Amino acid sequence: MFTDIEGSTLLWERHGNDIAAAAINAHNAILRSAKAAWKGMEISNEGDAFSFLFPVASDAVSCALEVQLALKAHQWHKDVGQLRVRIGVHTGDMLLLNNEYHGMPANLAKRITDAGHGGQILISAATHELVKTQFPYGSFSDLGTHRLKNIRHPEAIFQFRPPQSSILKIIGEKRWREVLAKAVGDDTLPEGEPIDTALIPELQHAFPALRTLDNLPNNLPIPMNSFIGREAAIRSIVQYLADGQTRLVTLTGPGGIGKTRLALQAATELLDVYPDGVWFIPLADLVQPAYVITEIAAALALPLEPAEDATKQVVAYLSGKTLLLILDNFEHLMEASTDVKTLLLECPALHCLVTSREFLKIVGEQRFEVSPLSVPAKNAEYNVLRHSESVQLFLERAEAVAPDFQLTSDNAAVIGTICRMVDGLSLAIELAAARVRGMTPQHILERLKAALDSPSNARHSTLLSTTNKDVPVRHQTLDAVIAWSYELLTSDEQRLLCQLALFSGGFSLEAAEAICNSTSFQREHELPDIEIFDLIFNLHDKSLLIRDEHLGKIRYRLSVPLQLYLRRKQHPTGFREVHAQYYLALAQQQDKRLQGAAQSDTLSEMAIELDNFRAVFGFAQGHAEWCLFGKLAVALSQFFYVRGLWSEGLAWLKQAEIELQQFARNQKSEDASETTDSHALTIADIRVALASFYNVRQECQTARELCESALLTFRKLKCQHGIVKALNRLGIVARYQGELEEADEHFTEALDTARRLGDIWQIAFALNNLGLTAYHHRHFEKAKERYAEGLVLSRQLGDKRGIAYALNNLGTTAGRQGLRQEAKEYHTESLEIRQELADKRGIATSLNHLGLIAYHQTAYEEAHHYHTRSLHIQRELGDKRGCSYSLSHLGLIAYQQNNDEAAKHYYRESLQLARELSALGMNLPYLLDSLGKIALRQDEHDEARRYYVESLHHRNKTLKPREIADSLYQFGRLARAEDKLELSLSLFLQTARIHTEVGTTTPLYANAVKEAIAAVEAEIGDLEKIEKLRSEADTQTLQDLVNTCLSA
Repeated sequence: MFTDIEGSTLLWERHGNDIAAAAINAHNAILRSAKAAWKGMEISNEGDAFSFLFPVASDAVSCALEVQLALKAHQWHKDVGQLRVRIGVHTGDMLLLNNEYHGMPANLAKRITDAGHGGQILISAATHELVKTQFPYGSFSDLGTHRLKNIRHPEAIFQFRPPQSSILKIIGEKRWREVLAKAVGDDTLPEGEPIDTALIPELQHAFPALRTLDNLPNNLPIPMNSFIGREAAIRSIVQYLADGQTRLVTLTGPGGIGKTRLALQAATELLDVYPDGVWFIPLADLVQPAYVITEIAAALALPLEPAEDATKQVVAYLSGKTLLLILDNFEHLMEASTDVKTLLLECPALHCLVTSREFLKIVGEQRFEVSPLSVPAKNAEYNVLRHSESVQLFLERAEAVAPDFQLTSDNAAVIGTICRMVDGLSLAIELAAARVRGMTPQHILERLKAALDSPSNARHSTLLSTTNKDVPVRHQTLDAVIAWSYELLTSDEQRLLCQLALFSGGFSLEAAEAICNSTSFQREHELPDIEIFDLIFNLHDKSLLIRDEHLGKIRYRLSVPLQLYLRRKQHPTGFREVHAQYYLALAQQQDKRLQGAAQSDTLSEMAIELDNFRAVFGFAQGHAEWCLFGKLAVALSQFFYVRGLWSEGLAWLKQAEIELQQFARNQKSEDASETTDSHALTIADIRVALASFYNVRQECQTARELCESALLTFRKLKCQHGIVKALNRLGIVARYQGELEEADEHFTEALDTARRLGDIWQIAFALNNLGLTAYHHRHFEKAKERYAEGLVLSRQLGDKRGIAYALNNLGTTAGRQGLRQEAKEYHTESLEIRQELADKRGIATSLNHLGLIAYHQTAYEEAHHYHTRSLHIQRELGDKRGCSYSLSHLGLIAYQQNNDEAAKHYYRESLQLARELSALGMNLPYLLDSLGKIALRQDEHDEARRYYVESLHHRNKTLKPREIADSLYQFGRLARAEDKLELSLSLFLQTARIHTEVGTTTPLYANAVKEAIAAVEAEIGDLEKIEKLRSEADTQTLQDLVNTCLSA
């Protein structure tokens, strides 16, 4: 059941806020009281309109009756008079999605309500069929079949107005007493006394004709299918025209975007605004602008006298009328805009709604650019996908040709991709959806991608076409729609548009001017820069370029269907070469800016130009331009790394190294040494960049070989900046491999060289790296000094990535020193910066650190949240090392929460990843110990022993006492659990001795060992025996205890 107050806007305008608000509140109370009495449920309340859901149709009809009676009985403010509410009821199945009700029944009920008048109750044929025998004879009046707004088929409508004598029986005496008491504000009808029939208001019988398409003057065509989305656009258009201030609204947009359908839909909402009608004038097939007036007259059924001026006759007819003209497809008839201007000037109550691919440029024109349908984001979830306008359109049109077709979790992402590929263009989506008769969505997508990759392939170009005879010829293929617009352009506009189609993902005005001014088109026509600007502006005005704003700068792009069409045409020579050189230079400039204050914006700029960069890679591959290819791969390597595009960055760099190396070998015998040296330096740069990707993939030996080769080249060619880069990267590889002394040497040389060069960025990087080696040596104060010095330099440069790196390191060190709050502040600031930069690996790292801090503060739920977010990012990146650490931390949390099964799951997955990697350091034994601790807690001693033995085997290979002590401690716990108290005490004492000699991981760990010794000694109880065991422990060698544990 839908309700709506008739004339609610006037209520507010005439009576002011206080009186109007009081009336609306009383109205709302009456409706909600009736809803509750008849077991209804409120599903929406927008302004003064309500919608209710009832399980039984007759209850909905009875509720509607009570509402009208209660409104009539209510004592309204004298200035308000009477609130008149129209009510519509329909019956059907509703769908509950995300706690919201959806479905066609609600749309139909709303349209039935809109057709009524204040005080009237209208019901659908479906409701009438269910309730006609449940109410007294004469309760229903058949109002005939009507066409409703946005409803495909005519609907039979009935009016409900029962005989006055039966009203009390329908409502019930007890309920009417309650309603009336509320209406007069007093319980005037005590139980037992009969109700005076004079106290039952009489409802209105007769009403004007229903406000349907049949009863309002118009010639709007009947829609063949439903209208999807664009609610905000319709509201804006209706508001422009209904407010009386705007008399000309022009809808613009590329062909196939849905301008005509949007105009018609808005027009149905405006039917009751124009007493003299809404008239649709299709102009697509009209050739001569002079005949626009004739077409208007024909639509109005106005006979024209041949001897008189046609415009004057139309003006005379329209001058006293309030009506709306819809002039559809005006773009090829621009000369007739003067006739439209004349009509508007001479006919003060005339309004015009125009669809065109460019504006009419008349004073007072309200320009409205029609946007594509909303498309889902790339990784949108299923529930988001199915509510996207473009996906809904695809689904409905697909179901029309294949009734069994359904949107599923398997095909939703594919359909979303199709909708994105065609830029939400309505016609393209409809044509693609029609193909589901013989193709799966995946097949459609593959054909679309093939068309984009091979635009000249005619087989793919027919994908977006139809043979339906009821579709205008110009809309039977997407190419025909585009050709219509293309042929209206000047020759210069056509040439420039073909060039602009060769950009990928859009372009800036600067790029268009720089590249198009350098090609044969520009040289041939000798056009200055300003001409390119003007042409681009014209193409945008003609809806052939889409304008976006990014970081305060304007960019333009073409829709994908338009690009496909244009790329099949002949292109000017030289464009691709100039495009490649421009974007290589741009990438190199941006790469340099990544070390300064403009990092965040630069990364975003590189992301938006990524498709153009990829196009350059493709061009270089196809033309064997390997030097260009390699330089671009190097320039983009930092971007690929930070934004987590590791696989792509690695692939481009690997190919660059292989091809450029081969190219350099071929050139060696032919070219001068200067060229050979240039190639060698590029290859060395590629190898340093490659090493960073191999390093995070834990392929440390490959990374080492690449760095060492690059360093040799840089030393040979005396490239000092290259030497610093290679040394810093080689030091990182050595640190990953546990070679801390070697790493220190490389970082120290890098620092010294960078200082001689005055390269502040590399100085800060080297200082941070030296801080990390000090940290791993447990020289925490020294590490903090290095980090702090690097942080000052990074702040000086405005290098946000460097700042975040130093803050992260300071936070990690503070955490190891037990300074949890200080650590949290460092990591929080680091995370904020990394989120600004969209630095995926950095974000994951910061989340892990914050999770560890939360864990140590026993905020386990918070810790779990941080580590889960980190794990999700690490999985996206394919970072096995990062995944292993996140999983191990989640295992630790589960263990502390006594959730052993979850802990085992996390630890085992982490262990599996750890086994696949060769440079995890202490993590592998730690995971084995963790699984052993769970087994021990579950009294699975043999299983615990197996884990501890494997862990000790790994640690024994390192010959590092501190790490071996960790295993001895675990074996001590196992021995105690098995009542081997003497062995347990020996193991704990040996652990404590090692901690005394070489230090421990944390103070908490040292305390745990002391407590374990005290507990075992208490269990032994014999002081003499304890003293003897202590003396024996002093003489035992570490290796003896290791052997004892391994053989146990």
